[in-house]
Amino acid sequence: MTKESKQEYTLRISQANKTQMVVIIYEMLLDYLDECKENLNKDDDKAFHESIRKATGCIRELSASVNPSFPAAGNILGLNNYCNKELAMADLHKDPEKIEGVRKIMKKLCDAYKESCKNDDSAPVMNNSQSVYAGLTYGKESLIVNLNDTGNRGFTI
Repeated sequence: MTKESKQEYTLRISQANKTQMVVIIYEMLLDYLDECKENLNKDDDKAFHESIRKATGCIRELSASVNPSFPAAGNILGLNNYCNKELAMADLHKDPEKIEGVRKIMKKLCDAYKESCKNDDSAPVMNNSQSVYAGLTYGKESLIVNLNDTGNRGFTI
């Protein structure tokens, strides 16, 4: 994942509610799966294994976020377990088809959560994060991002 992608995800996480956080994790997972295929094509075994490790970490986090009282929780957890097994097999056999199969499943779940985001108007998870305003001013060659620093970020007592 590029430095710019990490910064974008960090910004989105600081402003996201619970459902948006799940979507962000799905999007990170999809990025790591794309990275797996790229590293496999470049014959970079170390980077390939690292991308698989990060992708399975995302799936583990998604499994932990499932509400067990949700009617489809068992199905989602089953899909997550299946995808973890497929990634383990892809890692062992360097199989791009297994990675693509996992990507298709996770993309559909991501799209479903994106739809449910439209109905979730809850507050952001992080209460004391900076407000970010992008696009209000432009530099000579780039967009300038303005941060509204309240001076009261982090933990509150």
